[in-house]
Amino acid sequence: MNKIFFLSIICACALLPAAAQDRSTVGIQYQYALPMGSFKNDFIDKGSGRGVAVDLMYAINPKWRAGGGFAYQDFYQKYPRATYKMEDGSDLSAVLGNNLQTTSLMAKGMFLPRGADSSRLQPYVSAGAGINMLQYSQMYGEFANLEDASFKPAVQAGVGVLYAVGAKRRTALSLGATYNYMPLNQLGVKAANNLAVQAGLRFTLRNDGGRGGSRYDDDNRYRRPNHYGGRNYGWY
Repeated sequence: MNKIFFLSIICACALLPAAAQDRSTVGIQYQYALPMGSFKNDFIDKGSGRGVAVDLMYAINPKWRAGGGFAYQDFYQKYPRATYKMEDGSDLSAVLGNNLQTTSLMAKGMFLPRGADSSRLQPYVSAGAGINMLQYSQMYGEFANLEDASFKPAVQAGVGVLYAVGAKRRTALSLGATYNYMPLNQLGVKAANNLAVQAGLRFTLRNDGGRGGSRYDDDNRYRRPNHYGGRNYGWY
């Protein structure tokens, strides 16, 4: 877990200087990932609660967001002692341990079908594509069958909801799920595909400095025009 938090802090620090502008939000999410396909059938079938995702999104217009994100997940499973046939024909009685970590960096997009309105609840769909570093190992007791790392492409698609909290609604609770397609082709595993269930926060890094007025009037009516010549884009 220390490695997860360390990586997320590095990512957040790298994002903050670029994000000090209007219409930018940062999302920080804990994620629990479930192996899918050959990853589940041939390598690890247990879910992993050791994951985190951080992203920076910029409001292009009231419905569309674009940006980038970082995600880390650590999968591990130990199997009971059994006898395994080695490549040289010998038999080995050992406890089998499979381990895989994914570290991805992706360009991302988000679509909010309801657009900018006064509702606290906002559904969304998202997609991303980028590069993924996979670190994997297989251990027979104290003996390593394989330890290596490789860089592969990766894509993802997700759905979820955002719920704004607070009087100014600059912070939102987030809940969603993301399917990650991650090719591997090692240790008999074609891809480390997984379904990640996510929960966390999304918050506005900076508003318009008061140039466009508050997001809501006192009677909670729709927002006033801002200095962009249109409507504010809000916390989402």
